[in-house]
Parts: sequence; structure tokens; C-alpha cells
Amino acid sequence: MFRIAYEAALAAGLSGDLMPELRSENGVLHAFRHNGSKFPLRSADDCGIGSEYASFLEEIRVRAGT
Repeated sequence: MFRIAYEAALAAGLSGDLMPELRSENGVLHAFRHNGSKFPLRSADDCGIGSEYASFLEEIRVRAGT
């Protein structure tokens, strides 16, 4: 899951300091927004196009102007 989420972030045009924080809690991978809120990534499908994670990456990319 970490690799899939990382690759999705790279594909969205993010790198290094723009990537969201990813942490596993009780065996579930979570992505953390800058305001501290989080959402679980329960399967590889949760990182795909149209997912909440993909929307999150797009939001970061637009905000960063990349």
C-alpha cells in the first residue's frame, strides 16, 4: 500500500516535501491532510483515479501551483 500510494503521488506530479504523510495504524494505511485530518486507505483501489486519495493529491498539486 505504501508503494502504491507513493507511486500515485509521483504520478500526480508531487515530490518530496509536497507528499502527504502516510502512516499505518492498526494495520490500516492512513493519509494525513495538512490540517491533521486523516482518511484510511484500505486497499490499492483506495489510491486509484477518482479515489479520495487521488482528489487529495490533486488538491495539494493545485495549491502548490505545479
